[in-house]
Amino acid sequence: MFANVSFLASPQTVATVPTTALVMKNDGDRVFVEVAPWTFVPRPVEINYQQGNSAVIKSGLAAGERAVVKGGVLLND
Repeated sequence: MFANVSFLASPQTVATVPTTALVMKNDGDRVFVEVAPWTFVPRPVEINYQQGNSAVIKSGLAAGERAVVKGGVLLND
């Protein structure tokens, strides 16, 4: 059985990161954000949901900010 479905909702712009960007510490997720060239700071984030290999960020990261997407665990200390 098949059906055609239409969803009526306004488009939203959300911040997404690959799940490899998430670093777990003290039961919370965080990402490393670039604040200056080659200078990264950890920032706690709240995840709205994960879809495949991407995580939609609810809070803690704004669209357009640069984040480490692979190897962030090496910066974790």
